[in-house]
Amino acid sequence: MTGAVVIGRRQVKVTEEQARITGRQADIMDHQVEVERAKLRADLYDRRLAVFKACQAYVRETTSVPFDFEASFETAQEISDRLEEAEFLFAGDVRNEIREVSKRADAIVKERIILLQLASSEAKRLMPSSKYYQQKEKIANLANALRDELPGLSQIMGEEMRLYIPRGNSRGDSTPS
Repeated sequence: MTGAVVIGRRQVKVTEEQARITGRQADIMDHQVEVERAKLRADLYDRRLAVFKACQAYVRETTSVPFDFEASFETAQEISDRLEEAEFLFAGDVRNEIREVSKRADAIVKERIILLQLASSEAKRLMPSSKYYQQKEKIANLANALRDELPGLSQIMGEEMRLYIPRGNSRGDSTPS
């Protein structure tokens, strides 16, 4: 019977060692997953940053005073290209916010075209009409509202742009695993 107890204790020690090794292997696998996720985020970072910068430039260009149609057209081309990339680079909320910001900037450009048309139709008048001033005010309000939301875009995109993944959290979110 003493031999059976010795063998049983050895088996328990072997089982405990196997469990420790298995736990260590799981830790190593978790770390490898974290490294791969960080590598993927780093690989996507430059492409995502280009989308963000194009969106930011378009907002700044369309809300600037004085407005430059040619520069706005160039940034509109850039954001159009980047919006296509955003479809594949970002999750739904970020993608939707980028689209929304771009649409709002497009709307400001359209309102500026209306203002330009008003200005050209009233060029012979000594004083612009109240409609002209109302249009200018409408553009200013739209531009201010969009400019105010630009920091919100960086906050929304921030999570997607973050390269750091907290240790012990292989999912990349901020909730404990």
